[in-house]
Amino acid sequence: MAAETAEERVARLKEELATTRAEFQKLRKRQEKSRAVIERERAEIAQRKPKIERLRNKERKLEERLALALERLEPLFAATMLDGHPGVAEQLRAVVAHGVEKFDLTVTSTGDGVHSDTSFHFTRPPQAVDLAAPMTTDGIERMKKFQRFAGKKWSTSLLELFGPDDFHFKNGARIAGPFPDHKDHVHIAR
Repeated sequence: MAAETAEERVARLKEELATTRAEFQKLRKRQEKSRAVIERERAEIAQRKPKIERLRNKERKLEERLALALERLEPLFAATMLDGHPGVAEQLRAVVAHGVEKFDLTVTSTGDGVHSDTSFHFTRPPQAVDLAAPMTTDGIERMKKFQRFAGKKWSTSLLELFGPDDFHFKNGARIAGPFPDHKDHVHIAR
C-alpha cells in the first residue's frame, strides 16, 4: 500500500470533517426537535396541573362527604346481634344495632336474666335491653359514649337509660348521677 500524500490526507480529512459536520447538524436538529417536544409537553402539563389539582380537591371532598355519610348511616338490625337472647320490641332494634355496630358492645340481656319484677325486660316483647363491653378502660369508655349517644338520640322516647356514666334517665327525665348497680352495662328501655 502506497503512503498517503499530504494532498490526499488533507482531502480525506476535509471529507471526514464535512461528514462529521453533517452528522453534528443532524444531531443538533434532533436535539432541537426533542427540546421542542419537551417544551410542548411541559406546556401541556402546566395547562393540566390546575385541572388535576381541581380534580384532586374534588376527590378529597367527595371522600370526606362519603365518610360523613357512612358515619351517619343508621346500622341495620339483625337478630344475630342479640347474641342468642330473646327478641326485643321494634323500638329497641335501632338501639341494639347502634350499640353493637357503632360502639362494639354485646347484648347481655333482653327478656331473660335477673331483673326486678317490674322491669321492662319482662314486657312482651321485651322493651329493655342490656349491652356491655369488657370492664377495661376502653370498654367502660365505649359504654359511657354509648350512654351519652343514646341520651341524645332517643331522649324523647326513653323510659330508662342507666349505665356507668354520671347521669341516667327514668320515666323520660334526665337525672344527675349514676343509677345503682349499672356500672358494668348500659340498660335502655323504650
